[in-house]
Amino acid sequence: MRSTAIGTLCFSLLSMPVFAEEDPMELQRCIWQCQANYGTESSKYPECVEKLCEGGGVEEQPKAAVKQEGRWTYGDHPVLGRSAYVEVGDAALGIACVGDQGSFVVSHRMTSGIVNDPAQPDGGVMTMFQKPFSVGGAFVYQKNPAGFFERIAAYCDSEIAEMQRSTSIVFLSGKFVGLHFENDGSKMTVEQAGQSIVVASEADLEKLSDSRTISLSGSSAAIKQLTKECPALRQQIAEGCDEF
Repeated sequence: MRSTAIGTLCFSLLSMPVFAEEDPMELQRCIWQCQANYGTESSKYPECVEKLCEGGGVEEQPKAAVKQEGRWTYGDHPVLGRSAYVEVGDAALGIACVGDQGSFVVSHRMTSGIVNDPAQPDGGVMTMFQKPFSVGGAFVYQKNPAGFFERIAAYCDSEIAEMQRSTSIVFLSGKFVGLHFENDGSKMTVEQAGQSIVVASEADLEKLSDSRTISLSGSSAAIKQLTKECPALRQQIAEGCDEF
């Protein structure tokens, strides 16, 4: 079965469908989504890849415990302003350029409705990423007079790199307890319903009683457009980040 899955994946990559013409990462995200929906041993998996990823069609998604929503774009949002953003129902999540404010060059933005309380007092807005899995962090957001919540950061303190290489971002509810950096990876401890939960893998996300997953489909292309219009961000990306 493993060889069949690998063969299907290689065929998909070599086919160079519509997704790949714009951004190869979008093709990979599409294939990962089919794998997550059906598993590589299901007969529906190659059908999904052929129809959705190679043909550019629209496939009815199976019901899941956590709904994935939206597609990212770049432009002028009525609340977030000019940004790379995604609309999720009546809410929106995005990243904008703030020019050169010292070392701060980007603004992570969200409207009410993405999380219960963006300016929450329990340690900040907690994030994780899927496919590949990585721990984001716990960040404090401030209310902007324009009507959104934001945190301003340097490129290396932002989540831009994770957003460009992952398929989805997960927002955790509850109380932030701690973040630990170890040889086998980062781990976050969060408290939900009086229970302390350590999240160190995608499997651990299933232990959470309350979280929200938002698709990053289209984010790579949208952020590339943002970067083109933001010289200060381009400079920091070129300078790179120190590894600890």
